Amino acid sequence: MVRVIYALVFVVISCTGTPEYPFCKSKNQCQSGEDCYQGRCVSCLESSECGAGKECRNGGCVASACKSNTDCGGVGCVNGTCQPCSLASHCGDQFCHQGECVAERPCKLDTDCADDEDCLAGLCKKPWAQSSAPNVSCQLPTLYFGFDESSLTQEARQSLADAAMCMESTMENAVVVEGHTDEQGTEEYNIALSEQRASVVKRYLIRLGILESRLNVLPRGETMTTSDSAKDRRAVLDWK
Repeated sequence: MVRVIYALVFVVISCTGTPEYPFCKSKNQCQSGEDCYQGRCVSCLESSECGAGKECRNGGCVASACKSNTDCGGVGCVNGTCQPCSLASHCGDQFCHQGECVAERPCKLDTDCADDEDCLAGLCKKPWAQSSAPNVSCQLPTLYFGFDESSLTQEARQSLADAAMCMESTMENAVVVEGHTDEQGTEEYNIALSEQRASVVKRYLIRLGILESRLNVLPRGETMTTSDSAKDRRAVLDWK
Protein backbone atom coordinates (compact mmCIF):
# COMPACT_ATOMS: atom_id res chain seq x y z
CA MET A 1 0.00 0.00 0.00
CA VAL A 2 2.84 2.43 0.87
CA ARG A 3 4.50 1.83 -2.49
CA VAL A 4 1.18 2.45 -4.29
CA ILE A 5 0.75 5.79 -2.49
CA TYR A 6 4.29 6.83 -3.49
CA ALA A 7 3.50 5.98 -7.13
CA LEU A 8 0.38 8.20 -7.05
CA VAL A 9 2.35 11.06 -5.49
CA PHE A 10 4.95 10.77 -8.23
CA VAL A 11 2.29 11.05 -10.95
CA VAL A 12 0.82 14.20 -9.35
CA ILE A 13 4.25 15.87 -8.93
CA SER A 14 5.23 15.21 -12.51
CA CYS A 15 2.35 17.43 -13.59
CA THR A 16 2.87 20.33 -11.18
CA GLY A 17 6.52 21.44 -11.63
CA THR A 18 9.08 21.76 -8.81
CA PRO A 19 7.82 19.95 -5.67
CA GLU A 20 8.05 21.14 -2.09
CA TYR A 21 9.71 18.98 0.58
CA PRO A 22 9.07 16.17 1.42
CA PHE A 23 8.10 15.64 -2.24
CA CYS A 24 10.89 15.41 -4.78
CA LYS A 25 11.99 14.65 -8.30
CA SER A 26 15.62 13.84 -7.41
CA LYS A 27 17.75 12.96 -4.38
CA ASN A 28 19.36 16.42 -4.21
CA GLN A 29 15.96 17.83 -3.21
CA CYS A 30 15.99 15.63 -0.06
CA GLN A 31 17.80 15.99 3.24
CA SER A 32 21.06 14.26 4.11
CA GLY A 33 20.60 10.50 4.50
CA GLU A 34 17.37 10.43 2.47
CA ASP A 35 16.58 9.15 -1.00
CA CYS A 36 13.94 10.24 -3.46
CA TYR A 37 11.65 7.26 -3.93
CA GLN A 38 8.68 7.59 -6.31
CA GLY A 39 8.33 11.31 -5.67
CA ARG A 40 8.86 11.42 -1.92
CA CYS A 41 11.93 11.87 0.28
CA VAL A 42 12.34 8.78 2.46
CA SER A 43 14.96 7.56 4.93
CA CYS A 44 13.90 3.92 4.64
CA LEU A 45 11.79 1.46 2.66
CA GLU A 46 12.18 -1.61 4.88
CA SER A 47 12.48 -1.98 8.66
CA SER A 48 15.80 -3.77 8.17
CA GLU A 49 17.25 -0.38 7.17
CA CYS A 50 16.48 1.05 10.62
CA GLY A 51 18.49 0.50 13.79
CA ALA A 52 17.69 -1.66 16.80
CA GLY A 53 14.23 -1.07 18.25
CA LYS A 54 12.97 0.80 15.18
CA GLU A 55 10.76 0.03 12.22
CA CYS A 56 10.15 1.71 8.87
CA ARG A 57 6.80 3.48 8.74
CA ASN A 58 5.71 5.88 5.96
CA GLY A 59 9.30 6.21 4.75
CA GLY A 60 10.80 7.04 8.14
CA CYS A 61 12.36 5.08 11.00
CA VAL A 62 10.24 5.25 14.14
CA ALA A 63 10.37 3.50 17.51
CA SER A 64 8.82 0.04 17.42
CA ALA A 65 5.96 -0.88 19.72
CA CYS A 66 7.04 -3.37 22.38
CA LYS A 67 5.95 -5.37 25.38
CA SER A 68 9.39 -6.26 26.78
CA ASN A 69 13.08 -5.57 26.20
CA THR A 70 13.37 -8.72 24.11
CA ASP A 71 11.28 -6.97 21.43
CA CYS A 72 13.81 -4.14 21.11
CA GLY A 73 17.10 -5.69 20.04
CA GLY A 74 19.38 -4.03 22.59
CA VAL A 75 17.57 -0.85 23.60
CA GLY A 76 14.93 -0.67 26.31
CA CYS A 77 11.16 -1.02 26.15
CA VAL A 78 10.04 2.29 27.65
CA ASN A 79 6.34 3.13 27.94
CA GLY A 80 5.44 0.65 25.21
CA THR A 81 7.99 1.78 22.59
CA CYS A 82 11.62 0.84 21.93
CA GLN A 83 13.93 3.68 22.97
CA PRO A 84 17.49 4.14 24.23
CA CYS A 85 17.45 3.45 27.96
CA SER A 86 18.29 6.14 30.50
CA LEU A 87 17.56 4.26 33.75
CA ALA A 88 18.45 0.76 34.95
CA SER A 89 14.72 0.13 35.46
CA HIS A 90 14.24 0.35 31.68
CA CYS A 91 16.31 -2.81 31.23
CA GLY A 92 14.71 -5.31 33.60
CA ASP A 93 17.37 -7.73 34.83
CA GLN A 94 20.04 -6.13 32.61
CA PHE A 95 22.00 -2.88 32.92
CA CYS A 96 21.68 0.42 31.05
CA HIS A 97 24.94 1.47 29.37
CA GLN A 98 25.15 4.37 26.91
CA GLY A 99 21.51 3.96 25.90
CA GLU A 100 21.67 0.19 25.43
CA CYS A 101 20.56 -2.67 27.68
CA VAL A 102 23.54 -4.94 28.31
CA ALA A 103 24.16 -8.08 30.35
CA GLU A 104 27.48 -6.83 31.79
CA ARG A 105 27.63 -4.41 34.73
CA PRO A 106 28.84 -0.88 33.79
CA CYS A 107 32.06 0.19 35.54
CA LYS A 108 34.78 2.81 35.75
CA LEU A 109 37.42 0.83 37.68
CA ASP A 110 38.27 -2.83 38.19
CA THR A 111 37.12 -2.43 41.80
CA ASP A 112 33.56 -1.87 40.52
CA CYS A 113 33.53 -5.47 39.23
CA ALA A 114 33.55 -8.94 40.76
CA ASP A 115 36.87 -10.50 41.78
CA ASP A 116 37.08 -12.55 38.57
CA GLU A 117 36.24 -9.62 36.24
CA ASP A 118 38.08 -6.63 34.77
CA CYS A 119 36.63 -3.26 33.75
CA LEU A 120 37.02 -3.19 29.95
CA ALA A 121 35.52 -0.44 27.77
CA GLY A 122 33.21 0.58 30.61
CA LEU A 123 31.81 -2.93 31.27
CA CYS A 124 32.74 -5.71 33.71
CA LYS A 125 34.05 -8.63 31.66
CA LYS A 126 36.00 -11.85 32.09
CA PRO A 127 38.85 -11.44 29.59
CA TRP A 128 39.94 -15.06 29.99
CA ALA A 129 36.51 -16.43 29.17
CA GLN A 130 36.10 -17.72 25.63
CA SER A 131 32.98 -18.47 23.60
CA SER A 132 34.59 -21.71 22.46
CA ALA A 133 37.46 -23.87 23.67
CA PRO A 134 40.84 -23.33 22.02
CA ASN A 135 41.93 -25.86 19.44
CA VAL A 136 43.97 -28.18 21.67
CA SER A 137 44.16 -31.95 21.78
CA CYS A 138 44.80 -32.38 25.52
CA GLN A 139 42.92 -31.49 28.68
CA LEU A 140 44.34 -29.71 31.73
CA PRO A 141 43.88 -31.21 35.22
CA THR A 142 42.10 -30.32 38.43
CA LEU A 143 44.32 -30.75 41.50
CA TYR A 144 43.16 -31.41 45.06
CA PHE A 145 44.64 -30.29 48.39
CA GLY A 146 44.40 -31.39 51.98
CA PHE A 147 42.49 -29.41 54.60
CA ASP A 148 44.09 -25.97 55.07
CA GLU A 149 46.96 -27.08 52.82
CA SER A 150 48.58 -25.55 49.77
CA SER A 151 51.33 -28.12 49.17
CA LEU A 152 51.24 -30.39 46.11
CA THR A 153 50.74 -34.12 46.49
CA GLN A 154 52.81 -36.57 44.47
CA GLU A 155 49.77 -37.25 42.31
CA ALA A 156 49.35 -33.53 41.67
CA ARG A 157 53.02 -33.21 40.67
CA GLN A 158 52.65 -35.98 38.13
CA SER A 159 49.49 -34.36 36.75
CA LEU A 160 51.37 -31.07 36.37
CA ALA A 161 54.24 -32.82 34.58
CA ASP A 162 51.70 -34.18 32.08
CA ALA A 163 50.09 -30.74 31.82
CA ALA A 164 53.47 -29.13 31.10
CA MET A 165 54.04 -31.53 28.20
CA CYS A 166 50.59 -30.64 26.88
CA MET A 167 51.28 -26.92 27.20
CA GLU A 168 54.62 -27.25 25.41
CA SER A 169 52.75 -28.63 22.41
CA THR A 170 50.38 -25.64 22.32
CA MET A 171 52.69 -22.66 22.74
CA GLU A 172 50.13 -20.10 21.53
CA ASN A 173 47.67 -20.75 24.38
CA ALA A 174 47.82 -19.23 27.89
CA VAL A 175 46.44 -20.92 31.01
CA VAL A 176 44.45 -19.60 33.97
CA VAL A 177 44.98 -21.33 37.33
CA GLU A 178 41.94 -20.97 39.58
CA GLY A 179 42.39 -21.52 43.31
CA HIS A 180 39.43 -22.72 45.42
CA THR A 181 38.65 -23.52 49.07
CA ASP A 182 35.86 -25.05 51.10
CA GLU A 183 33.54 -22.89 53.22
CA GLN A 184 35.44 -23.27 56.49
CA GLY A 185 37.21 -20.10 57.63
CA THR A 186 36.61 -16.44 56.91
CA GLU A 187 36.12 -15.07 53.41
CA GLU A 188 39.40 -13.14 53.60
CA TYR A 189 41.35 -16.19 54.79
CA ASN A 190 39.91 -18.37 52.03
CA ILE A 191 40.75 -15.85 49.31
CA ALA A 192 44.36 -15.82 50.55
CA LEU A 193 44.47 -19.64 50.76
CA SER A 194 43.02 -20.05 47.27
CA GLU A 195 45.65 -17.65 45.93
CA GLN A 196 48.39 -19.68 47.66
CA ARG A 197 47.13 -22.87 46.02
CA ALA A 198 47.01 -21.32 42.55
CA SER A 199 50.43 -19.71 43.03
CA VAL A 200 52.00 -23.02 44.09
CA VAL A 201 50.73 -24.59 40.88
CA LYS A 202 52.02 -21.67 38.82
CA ARG A 203 55.51 -21.85 40.39
CA TYR A 204 55.73 -25.61 39.81
CA LEU A 205 54.81 -25.21 36.14
CA ILE A 206 57.49 -22.51 35.78
CA ARG A 207 60.02 -24.98 37.25
CA LEU A 208 58.91 -27.41 34.55
CA GLY A 209 59.78 -24.89 31.85
CA ILE A 210 56.48 -23.08 31.22
CA LEU A 211 56.84 -19.34 30.64
CA GLU A 212 55.47 -17.23 33.48
CA SER A 213 53.76 -14.95 30.96
CA ARG A 214 51.48 -17.84 29.92
CA LEU A 215 50.17 -18.41 33.47
CA ASN A 216 47.46 -16.36 35.19
CA VAL A 217 46.43 -16.84 38.83
CA LEU A 218 42.78 -16.38 39.77
CA PRO A 219 41.86 -16.81 43.49
CA ARG A 220 38.19 -17.64 43.92
CA GLY A 221 38.10 -18.47 47.63
CA GLU A 222 34.87 -20.17 48.69
CA THR A 223 32.72 -18.69 45.89
CA MET A 224 32.31 -21.94 43.92
CA THR A 225 31.82 -24.68 46.47
CA THR A 226 30.14 -28.05 45.91
CA SER A 227 28.41 -30.53 48.20
CA ASP A 228 31.78 -32.24 48.80
CA SER A 229 34.26 -30.14 50.80
CA ALA A 230 37.15 -32.41 49.75
CA LYS A 231 36.47 -31.48 46.14
CA ASP A 232 36.25 -27.79 47.07
CA ARG A 233 39.93 -27.71 48.12
CA ARG A 234 41.26 -27.58 44.57
CA ALA A 235 43.11 -25.76 41.84
CA VAL A 236 41.63 -25.85 38.34
CA LEU A 237 43.74 -25.33 35.22
CA ASP A 238 41.97 -24.15 32.09
CA TRP A 239 42.91 -22.73 28.74
CA LYS A 240 42.60 -18.97 28.53
